[in-house]
Amino acid sequence: MMEVASKYFNFLESQELYKLRLESLIRKKHDLAFAEAQFELGLVPRSDILKARVEHTSAQLDSIQAKGDLEITQAELNQVMSLPLDTPLSIKPIPLEISGLIDLEANTRLALKERSEIQQQQANTLTRKYNIQLAQINRWPSLSLNGNYSAFMDDYVLGQTEISRENWDLNSSWQVGLNLNVPLFYGGDKTRAVKSAKIDFSNAQLDLLELQQKIELEVKVAYLNLTTSLKKIELTEKQVASAEDNYNSSKGRYETQTAPITEVLDAGVALTSSELNYIRAVYDYLYARAKFNMVTGQPPYEIE
Repeated sequence: MMEVASKYFNFLESQELYKLRLESLIRKKHDLAFAEAQFELGLVPRSDILKARVEHTSAQLDSIQAKGDLEITQAELNQVMSLPLDTPLSIKPIPLEISGLIDLEANTRLALKERSEIQQQQANTLTRKYNIQLAQINRWPSLSLNGNYSAFMDDYVLGQTEISRENWDLNSSWQVGLNLNVPLFYGGDKTRAVKSAKIDFSNAQLDLLELQQKIELEVKVAYLNLTTSLKKIELTEKQVASAEDNYNSSKGRYETQTAPITEVLDAGVALTSSELNYIRAVYDYLYARAKFNMVTGQPPYEIE
């Protein structure tokens, strides 16, 4: 399930990154157009146009690469869903819903209860415990009661004897036997069977403990990745806001000839970079949340 979730999030992220690259391309195109207009008015040198063209071309290359990445992630998602690789996909971006405070201890207990591996190993350990009891029972004396009732019917069938209570008692009999089996000589086989069962039980307990520790570690790592991705979202949101202010401010200064075009171009690059960081942080969080759900024994994502 996590492979499908990973490809799903990769495809959604590629959609958002491609959209962002197109927006950046439009922004660079506007910067170039403005530089050309300023040059026509004799307000800026020709080098401004050349610098703006370099950034515009770079944005074109980035958009082409982003489109190729989108097509690759689409094919990969189709592949894990057993669809033809070129099947068109139309998937809306999922809304970003930040989970509340996560209780690590409660989710660890949930994982130790719901994970199928732990349930299987617990059943295996319980079976090994019962095997000890069975091996011990085989060492104990056994008492059995046998009974048999028989009747001789030949004379009755041939009509030689009249059926009566007295005749029936004479021609029928009961046998009852009580057997006591005391295992005195078994060459130590049953003792070794008990020891072997105890060893198997001890090994099963160790396997269960090791599995519990492994699951606890998985939950801890997934929890830390989830909390880290949340912090990245908070920081990149602030980064985008600052980068937008800086870009708009530098653009205003360039329009009034109080700043060089390199300041505008650099601010545009910083804005695009911060927006990329935010998108990646969002999908890192969504994947981390799906991973956390999985390691705690829940579906990695909800299907509506």
